Amino acid sequence: MKSYGLYQLLFAVFICSAITQLHAADDKAAREACIAEAKLTATDANQVRVAAVISKLIQNDSEALKCFQLCYYKQLGLIDAAGKTNAAKTLEYMSQVSGITDTSKLAAALGTCESVKGSSGCDRLYQFEKCALAKLGV
Repeated sequence: MKSYGLYQLLFAVFICSAITQLHAADDKAAREACIAEAKLTATDANQVRVAAVISKLIQNDSEALKCFQLCYYKQLGLIDAAGKTNAAKTLEYMSQVSGITDTSKLAAALGTCESVKGSSGCDRLYQFEKCALAKLGV
C-alpha cells in the first residue's frame, strides 16, 4: 500500500509540474503577443518578459506599458473583450503575483478597488491593480 501512495504523490507532482509548464508557456505567449500589440520599446519589452507584477514597472505614466498590461489581462482571460472582469481568474492571478493565499483578503482588496477610474481603459486597469496591491501591502 505504501508504494501505491508514493505513486500517487509522484503522479500529482508530475501533473502539477506539467500544469505549471503550460501556464508558463501561456504566460510567455501572452507577454510576447502584447509586447507586439503595445509596441513596447526594447527596454520595456525586456522588463515585462521577467516581471511578476507589471504595474510595478510603470513609471512616468507609460501608456504603452499600461496598454501592455490591459492586453496581457485579456490574453490571460482575466478580462473579456467587452472589458468585464472574470472575478475567479483575477482572484487566482492576484494570489499568484502577490503570494497571498487568503482569498477573503484578496476578494476584499479587489472589491474595494473595483470602482477606480482611469483616463483610459489601459489607465483604469493600471489604477485598479495599483490600488489592489496597495490594499494588500504588496
